[in-house]
Amino acid sequence: GIIEAVIALLAIEGGLIPGNLGARVPDPACSASFAWHAEHQRVAVAMSNSFGFGGNNACLVFGQAQVSR
Repeated sequence: GIIEAVIALLAIEGGLIPGNLGARVPDPACSASFAWHAEHQRVAVAMSNSFGFGGNNACLVFGQAQVSR
């Protein structure tokens, strides 16, 4: 929802990756890295998923604006 979208935007703006509190043990077949605790680093792109009833799903992808000089 809107709260997760705002958190994604704040992560980009503040350079803070929120920790993944709900995850326990990652699947060894998955090569993705997880942020178990909040980490300070540059965030270029963030995604927010929203899943609703009846197949009403949405995915918002945010990114930093590219400034040409």
